[in-house]
Amino acid sequence: GYYLTTWASFRVVGAPSDNKGWKTRFLYISHPQGWDFGLECLSPTSQGWVISIMDNKAEGLRKEIADLRVRSGLEAVAAAEQRASEAQALVDHLRVEEVEVRARRNALEDQTLKMTGTLEKLKVELPVEAIVEYKKSASFEMGLVRIGQVSYEYGYWVALARFKAQDPDLETEEDPFAILPEDKTITMVTEQPFDDSPLPPKGVVSL
Repeated sequence: GYYLTTWASFRVVGAPSDNKGWKTRFLYISHPQGWDFGLECLSPTSQGWVISIMDNKAEGLRKEIADLRVRSGLEAVAAAEQRASEAQALVDHLRVEEVEVRARRNALEDQTLKMTGTLEKLKVELPVEAIVEYKKSASFEMGLVRIGQVSYEYGYWVALARFKAQDPDLETEEDPFAILPEDKTITMVTEQPFDDSPLPPKGVVSL
């Protein structure tokens, strides 16, 4: 705490006549939470001095409070700027992903249009029997499979972009169609013919 020592004169009731009614004493004034003076017991000179000290201390406290408010404000501004920067980074990332999804969608749509155009051309150029035979071919069946895969992948990327926009903190598998290292050792033909033949009766082993 703070301690103040000052000289002050005060009248003592019932004092002997030889001291003319005045006594000079040391006053020790302190307070655990701050300054507190009984100014009525101090001389006018001491009162002015104490008031000056109190004014200086109050001014210092006001400056400390102002500094704390400024520092607190700066910290709040910095935190808000950090949050805004993170949000902007997320928005930019989602925009890039949106552009990529649109590019994939356009490529898939172009592929679908080409396959549809080829089919329409065949309808005009080939007789009906040839069209029937072509629909039974493995290439046509694979084309249908690819069209289904195109639609599935496009729906997946659109759903993934919406999911990330709603829940950016959750982790997702970025490319489920990528070839994993453990799958590279498995041999698989590029085109697998579609087999819709009926299953053999029970008890009959197919060779």
